[in-house]
Amino acid sequence: MNKQYIKNSIDKLNPTEEQSQRMWERLSNEINETNKEKKIMNITTINTNRTKHTLHRAFTTAAAIAVITIAGLGINHATGGAISNTIKEVLGINQGRQDVIGNIQETQERTTSVYAPEIYYTDENIVIFGELRGLVIYDLKKEKVAGVIDVQDIDCVYFNSDEKETRIVKSEDKLILFNAEKNHPTGEYYIYDLSDCDGKKLPLNEKGDDKQQLTTYNNMWKTVDASYQHTFDLCQGNPKLEKLIHDDSHEVFVKYSERSFTWTDDAGNTCHRFFANKEDAFTLYTYDSTDNSITNVTLDLNTYDASNDDSASEVILNKFVYTGDNLAIKSIYEYMETKYMNNYASVGQISIPGYIIYKEVEVDDEYLVFGNFWSYGYQLTGNILEAASGGEMPACFHLKKTANGYNVVSVDIAGDGDDYVKGIKAFTKSYPELYDMFMEKDNDQRIQAMQEYLQMYVTDNNLDIEYFKEYGWDSIKIFN
Repeated sequence: MNKQYIKNSIDKLNPTEEQSQRMWERLSNEINETNKEKKIMNITTINTNRTKHTLHRAFTTAAAIAVITIAGLGINHATGGAISNTIKEVLGINQGRQDVIGNIQETQERTTSVYAPEIYYTDENIVIFGELRGLVIYDLKKEKVAGVIDVQDIDCVYFNSDEKETRIVKSEDKLILFNAEKNHPTGEYYIYDLSDCDGKKLPLNEKGDDKQQLTTYNNMWKTVDASYQHTFDLCQGNPKLEKLIHDDSHEVFVKYSERSFTWTDDAGNTCHRFFANKEDAFTLYTYDSTDNSITNVTLDLNTYDASNDDSASEVILNKFVYTGDNLAIKSIYEYMETKYMNNYASVGQISIPGYIIYKEVEVDDEYLVFGNFWSYGYQLTGNILEAASGGEMPACFHLKKTANGYNVVSVDIAGDGDDYVKGIKAFTKSYPELYDMFMEKDNDQRIQAMQEYLQMYVTDNNLDIEYFKEYGWDSIKIFN
């Protein structure tokens, strides 16, 4: 076994000297233990290109890693996942490319995206689509990406939201973006010149806050918005269209645009256009309701010129570490991390808690902590952490004081179904006022707890992350 080869591969991932040493020591020990039973080893280098993207994300490395195989079985498998866990522990978790194109490709594999991207404008020549990370202008005639717009540069980040919404409207060669709150345009409008497309990120051409101009743009948006049709409704009753958004084999999940963009083509026919994507493909379908014909084209997003886009590199995020001054909560988090955190986050997600603490009390020789111990799995989208998964755990922790803090002795946890309420009643029996706190389900309190732990994470890691978001809710500033 050539250990120096593996050590060199690890060092090329650019960890700190301390991280490199820690990881090498752990890997070396695991390799030595495995060598006692297996003698034949091969080394396979796996590159992080799109075709091996799923495997790459599972190993969560920055550029390329050496995967050791033993008689056809991976050493990661042979050591119970120890190598993968070691890499994750030391290097953090790979969040993929963070440019508009890279991120929009990632969303095909994410649980944070239920639908394919929305189409904001299309005709015979171009299609403009996008979501939380940014917009893509695709030239259908030249079959390549004509340009991208970074919506996070201008804080237009309200997609799939609740009270706030980013609105987009095309006027001649201009694309206008602005935000609305409670259905009223607010703040500034931002204008991009589409005649300036050169295959790269488009610069902001103009901005302003004139209320009359905002109203004009909003009225233009209303006209276009009224022409949309829900893709599911459009396809219902049409066998040819239904096949596009459903996979009868149930082997592939089809992500289609929630709404279809409607326009009149040069021949005067009414057309509806939407995405229906399988796996990595971005396939654009056009349904001509005049003659019931369907055409499609698969977009090649790899035609994007990312040479001058600083955000096109992959981002590695460290795992969360509790650094607050509450030693009881610190011990609870460390216990939760070992026992439960993997239940709330999938591969590629950052596990971060959002504990709601109702009461801390010392009783005899125990320290009791009552709370709802929420945990979340986040996925990075540019400057936004999207909550992709998560769950609650109402509980009472029993801790024992030590010289350095606390140790968790036992935990009373609310069960599932009927046992949920029974469990909370049981462990709050001596503190009946806490029962109502557990049952109130104050969402503002839950959001505040998420925000506090995210502030800790962003500050500790010196990150340029500005928002967090849950599916269907507005993006929220991490620091107000």
